[in-house]
Amino acid sequence: MTGLVTDHVDSERAAAILNSLCFDFALRLRTAGTHVSFTYMLPMPVPPADVVNRLPAFNTRLAWEVGLEHITSDESLWPALWDLNKAVAETYGLDAENFSHILIAFPGLARKRRKFMDFLEQRVREWKDPKLA
Repeated sequence: MTGLVTDHVDSERAAAILNSLCFDFALRLRTAGTHVSFTYMLPMPVPPADVVNRLPAFNTRLAWEVGLEHITSDESLWPALWDLNKAVAETYGLDAENFSHILIAFPGLARKRRKFMDFLEQRVREWKDPKLA
């Protein structure tokens, strides 16, 4: 993203916030289906730098270099993607019920990445009831 200032935030963790399902959900509410621009990005709430820097790290990979069509094509990354999305949700003060609602708001993800969505939904069930884990 052009214009993103990450002076006090680890850039990989900043990217984790911006790529999270929670952030995507909130941004879609603001844009109402229009294209994303700085008009919409600027007022988006982001956690303070010290909170962001405590999130799990997830190293960015270039899809064309590693031969991935989509990040979710690599099932070995799913646990890390879940940990990161859950951590971001908790950073925003969300619980399992809130995150479950967010998942429902992504029918395209459910349609195109059914196995990944099933994985996320199972993790949410375990978050709601730790005895399932």
